[in-house]
Amino acid sequence: MQRVVLMLVVLVTLVAFWRMTRPEPPMTDLQAEQLTWDQFWLTYLEPQLPVAGGFALPLFPPDGSGAYVKRSFRERQNLGEDWDLEPGRPEKNPAVNAVADGLVILADDFGAVWGKVVIILHRMPNGAPWPAVESMYANLQTLQVHKGDIVTKGAPLGTLGSTPVSATPELHFEIRTELGHMLGPGEADLAEGWVNPTKFIEEHKN
Repeated sequence: MQRVVLMLVVLVTLVAFWRMTRPEPPMTDLQAEQLTWDQFWLTYLEPQLPVAGGFALPLFPPDGSGAYVKRSFRERQNLGEDWDLEPGRPEKNPAVNAVADGLVILADDFGAVWGKVVIILHRMPNGAPWPAVESMYANLQTLQVHKGDIVTKGAPLGTLGSTPVSATPELHFEIRTELGHMLGPGEADLAEGWVNPTKFIEEHKN
């Protein structure tokens, strides 16, 4: 019995000595590259998005017949357009539609501030004049999409109607060329990163 115990002690000692003296495996020389946001976007994110083949107006597409711009871009520092229904329209709660193919990055209810809001990220064809733009639709009465949904041009996002911020149906609509503003201020002295929505859509119908 003593001999067995002695052999076990010797074996454990030899294993411990071997583990202490064995050479370490060579370290792999990894070159860590710090990507800028633009590089990360172009390499990993942009290729996953559908390409916006063309744009249409958000109400009664494609030409918006039945609605009009009540408050235009930059009127009283407006960063978008405020759309209203033409008098006598039978549709009291018309659909608000995606202006182009894209990815829903926000769809939520912000109560008395903005009502229900949808923001869509659109990948521009050939990356020109911007790799991507965002469209924002605010003051919706209902939502029909969720964050992460892929939508096509003309897909219903929700309905327009009276909200805590507007007693009558009125769509606040923006096109952003600078990404990541999310809700944004709605009004500002400078409009860098925002463009005239109707003009943009006219220039990118096809």
